[in-house]
Amino acid sequence: MSTCAVLLLSILVWGAALHKYESFLGKRVEARYRTDYIYHSATGVITLDNGSSIFIEDHFEQDGKKKMLRVEIPYGCILSVIELSLDGSGRS
Repeated sequence: MSTCAVLLLSILVWGAALHKYESFLGKRVEARYRTDYIYHSATGVITLDNGSSIFIEDHFEQDGKKKMLRVEIPYGCILSVIELSLDGSGRS
């Protein structure tokens, strides 16, 4: 294999591995993750995948006030990411 082919192949593989959850951007998901021995679940829209973490954002209303919650989950803590339907009631 030529040097250019090896370089191109490594760039393609590296680029694909950089953003594991890019296909979920803008979609409503449920992410399960762990911190030490505690397991968590976060539901919302993936707004960013920076190559080492994903950011899940959810907008809701509490006590008549609009609120927003944003969670950063490092790749190493993610157990699963499941796409939900738009209303969040069931899996698509």
